Amino acid sequence: MIRTFAPVIEKNGGGSILNILSVLSWINIGEGGAYSAAKSAQWGVTNALRLD
Repeated sequence: MIRTFAPVIEKNGGGSILNILSVLSWINIGEGGAYSAAKSAQWGVTNALRLD
């Protein structure tokens, strides 16, 4: 989705993309291991796109 809209955002003068994730992307509480892993993966993808 980000790669699709990036050219449109650039054409319109720039902007930002905000990805709101849970604090559980950094910590794991109780039985939420799979949820935390998914959020952590989303954080990693967001960071990789930021560095691109």
